[in-house]
Amino acid sequence: MKKKILLLLMALPLAFQGMAQTEDSNVQNIDFEEDTTRTSSLKEIISMQELVYAKNYRTKIIGSVWKRKNFLSLAYANTSLSGKGLDVYTNGAMKEQDTKYKTDWGLSLKRSNTAAFHKKPVAEMLSFGLEYSLLDLSVNHYAEDKDMQFNSDLTFEDENAKDDNSYTANKKRHYMPWGSEMYTFAYGAHLGPSITFAPFTKLNSPGLAHIRLQTYFTVGYRVSLMWMSTDSDKDVNQPTGNFNDKQEENFTTVDNSNKLSFGHGFVTTWGIRLNWKGICVGYEIVNGNYSFKSLESKIYSSRKYKFSENSQRISLTYTW
Repeated sequence: MKKKILLLLMALPLAFQGMAQTEDSNVQNIDFEEDTTRTSSLKEIISMQELVYAKNYRTKIIGSVWKRKNFLSLAYANTSLSGKGLDVYTNGAMKEQDTKYKTDWGLSLKRSNTAAFHKKPVAEMLSFGLEYSLLDLSVNHYAEDKDMQFNSDLTFEDENAKDDNSYTANKKRHYMPWGSEMYTFAYGAHLGPSITFAPFTKLNSPGLAHIRLQTYFTVGYRVSLMWMSTDSDKDVNQPTGNFNDKQEENFTTVDNSNKLSFGHGFVTTWGIRLNWKGICVGYEIVNGNYSFKSLESKIYSSRKYKFSENSQRISLTYTW
């Protein structure tokens, strides 16, 4: 009995020591001397994320501003066409004189592109490039000149005419009925330098950043078709009681002819566009020199007529 009591007394200190170790193991080991200067604060992390977001957002905005390089324009045109040395019927006789015609309406459809010379804009604001267009279609209408007449009975000898079996074998040709209602249809292609300026890309305003001003100067070539719709009442060679067979033949020949002429020549174009996102308004000045020749050489000869054109266009453009 005494041995059991002695063993119990000796075991009690060991039990208390084990309990103390168990309690100590549940307490975390904290080093109050630890250096915390390397640990980023929450404020610094948020600030860094904001900088990264701002940079990515700005890159996206700048990319969207400068990605638009294709243009499709519909324009209203005011055009003047000046002919040199045209055969005009005046005071009962034909006389060569310079004549100017002005449109009462004109339209054009143009597809163009801008290819930049450098990958990134200068200071995100300025870009130099090449403006080119492979599709420039236009139509102009010129009302008849009520003060001008023509005479289908008057003819002239075409020295370059070839003999054939037609009634024109004598090389006699008719004068073009200038002053009649007239249409011109043209197709052209152009190429030249361009400069694009985006003045507000540095501002923290996505809307203003998309404002761009673009100017360009191109040189191109154009082919054109001229069609005259004559009013037979403007022909002084009118059927009367004294109307002979030759006069009637001349009247019918001119009245039934197609009066089509083909022309071509170099043109220059200067233009300016104000862009905002996918919409532009533009203004163009087109100057050209053409040489027109009748497609009915057996009636109106193979003579070439020189014309100069000045066209001013106001356009609405879609860009992408």
